Amino acid sequence: MAASPTDPKGYYRILGLSPDATEAAIKKAYRHKAMILHPDLNKSPNAVAEFQRLNDAHQTLADPKTRRAYDTLAATPPPRDPPPQRPRPGAQAYAHAQAQANRAQANRTQANRTQTNRTQTNKAQTNRTQTNRTQTGHAHATPPPGQKAALGPQPCAACGQVTAQPRFVILEKVTGLGLRVKREPITGVFCRRCAERYAFLASLHCWLKGWWAIPSGPFQTIAALWVNLRGGLKPPRENSQLLLRQARAFLARGDRALAQGLANQALALAPDPGQDRLNAERMLNAMGAEPERRLRNVWSGPGSGFWLQLTPPVGIALMIGLITLPWYRPSLISTQPVPTAAQTPSPPVPVGTSRPLNRASTPVAPVTLPQGRIHSVAAPTVALRTGPGTQYEAAALAKRGTFLVVLEVDADGIWARAMTAQGLVGFVPLELLRPIAAEETPPGPADGSAPEAGPGAGKRKIPSPLSKPPMPLSP
Repeated sequence: MAASPTDPKGYYRILGLSPDATEAAIKKAYRHKAMILHPDLNKSPNAVAEFQRLNDAHQTLADPKTRRAYDTLAATPPPRDPPPQRPRPGAQAYAHAQAQANRAQANRTQANRTQTNRTQTNKAQTNRTQTNRTQTGHAHATPPPGQKAALGPQPCAACGQVTAQPRFVILEKVTGLGLRVKREPITGVFCRRCAERYAFLASLHCWLKGWWAIPSGPFQTIAALWVNLRGGLKPPRENSQLLLRQARAFLARGDRALAQGLANQALALAPDPGQDRLNAERMLNAMGAEPERRLRNVWSGPGSGFWLQLTPPVGIALMIGLITLPWYRPSLISTQPVPTAAQTPSPPVPVGTSRPLNRASTPVAPVTLPQGRIHSVAAPTVALRTGPGTQYEAAALAKRGTFLVVLEVDADGIWARAMTAQGLVGFVPLELLRPIAAEETPPGPADGSAPEAGPGAGKRKIPSPLSKPPMPLSP
């Protein structure tokens, strides 16, 4: 398409504006076109050249001085072609026409050769760009050889704002497709705020769609989430070149302190050794002494995007905890120490009822009983327990005056193993029992039969087996 007289280089046409457009319209049109013509989104073989031409148009029209010079160039009329000469008569006219034809043929040949060279050069540049993108997985932040580098600072590819410390960032977006995984890297020059926003959106996409592939979907999703959580990949070589370009742009504007801080950051990222490191050192040597205040790196430390990316796993963990907590509650209760049957107190049972008892297995040494084996309860009530101690269960209660047959006594003489008239066996404190002499007559026999009447009944001895000597506790 032929260039317009008011737009000799086609800059207004690239942005889709008229020559009387405002600065705000130019910035808005550039942001819109940058999202379309960016090499990561534009699939044209000349994507790099088109994006570079868009940058040239923006750099020329965004600055009032360069735009005024461009408009002045458009207002200058092009040189007119000389008027055609009349052919001379005779042989001279024929020779003159032949010479003009030869010159026209030579011009056409030269034009064809020039066009061929340009085509080959463009193809070679495109091949080199594609090779670099295949090897590194992203485009270089600097233009390929043979193209003119932009003089202004590099703006953010998302918001179009010019920041002092942009970064070339590579984010990962993974989509599970059943049996395979689709990886879509998000690359571009972003400011810190836009990089965190794109990282959160990429991680959210991975959380929702990255797991659904067998068998490598979960593994690649976790790897992509880890890359995005760290803020993406930032290749040091490309970012060193980008920061050095920003330093030159701000130095041209007169901001020497900012340019020197950017050059120091570029030197720290530049590979050692290499041309990029040499360029950064030359620029620092040319600027002289260090500034009083150093430039703070805005990319250091976790930002808001880091905490936003932690919200999905935290929410999932809370949801799992709320769902599984009712199921774990019985197990938590069962793990607490529960007292055994011997330690758990139970309501006392009357003496007249029969109940099985758990005999304690603690061995006690035999001792000599004080005066016989029959004792009566001296306290108002005494509990017959399942073992020699107050921590054991109370099996029954015996009132004052109840007769008990003492079978065994422990080595300390504190607890006695006794049996009631109904055959109930338990342990009672020996101090709460009162021994009865063999000549005394109890109110009723131990076997529960009726007492004998007549004189001398109170003096009658208790028959066997109560008259047998006491038996020691089995070990």
